[in-house]
Amino acid sequence: AQKLGVEHKALVLEHPLQPFSKKYFNNDNSLKKPLGRAPASLAEKIHSAEKTKLPLWSGEVGAQPSNPDEISLGSLVAFWKDPAKAYLKAQGIAIPFEDDDDKELDRSMLAANPLDDWKIKDAIMEEWIEGSGNMDFVKASLLADRSLPVGELGQKAWDALHAIVEPLATQVVNVKGDHRELKVPVEIEGRFLNVTGSVLRNVAADTLIAYRAGKIDDAKYFLEHWIKANFAAAAGHPLPTIVFDEKSYDATTRKNAIPPADAEQNLKILVEGFLQ
Repeated sequence: AQKLGVEHKALVLEHPLQPFSKKYFNNDNSLKKPLGRAPASLAEKIHSAEKTKLPLWSGEVGAQPSNPDEISLGSLVAFWKDPAKAYLKAQGIAIPFEDDDDKELDRSMLAANPLDDWKIKDAIMEEWIEGSGNMDFVKASLLADRSLPVGELGQKAWDALHAIVEPLATQVVNVKGDHRELKVPVEIEGRFLNVTGSVLRNVAADTLIAYRAGKIDDAKYFLEHWIKANFAAAAGHPLPTIVFDEKSYDATTRKNAIPPADAEQNLKILVEGFLQ
């Protein structure tokens, strides 16, 4: 470039990745402005705010309504599984490194770690119980996102994990009934919010089914099923829960039904925490 008499800077266009970068909004800049008013508003807040304050913490961009009329059971479960993560998501704040690293995905894994093993087993189990049983598709998907090693190592891992899941998933399918859609009105400060969702029952419709590709030997793994049991009881279906996991293939683990009055109070507390 110097031999041609051209400055290096003249050949390089620095392109900021953030759509709210102030460089986009300078009148003498050759960069095109991003579409939409949200990036411009955010850029203005960032560059005019005091350095000691957090301009992203306004909740105006991507925030959820503070007074919803309906809450899905899935949202309630997701919040109580990880309140901090759910709260940041509601504020429209992205969590760094929440997704897989692209550089890591570019390399084929040689062996699966315990978390990868669980992801593989979970994918197999969900397809077996709720899908059409297309294991070729599941295996191809796991290979595509690098959850399963390639080649002979991947085949051995698949065979071993598939053998663990098959008898467990078969037991669930043998007793599985329907997904019952329910709605529960919860009174919060003089107004009613509807909690909506579904619970999985057995064929006789007298028991809830909880299952996991792994062990349900910790409170955090049973939290979702406890919330669903409260939800069902508050909706007028106080049912016991049978548990299928790698420790209880024959559903010997059984949790008693929650009394409706207790369930209504528990659900109200769960909703209040969610709203806060």
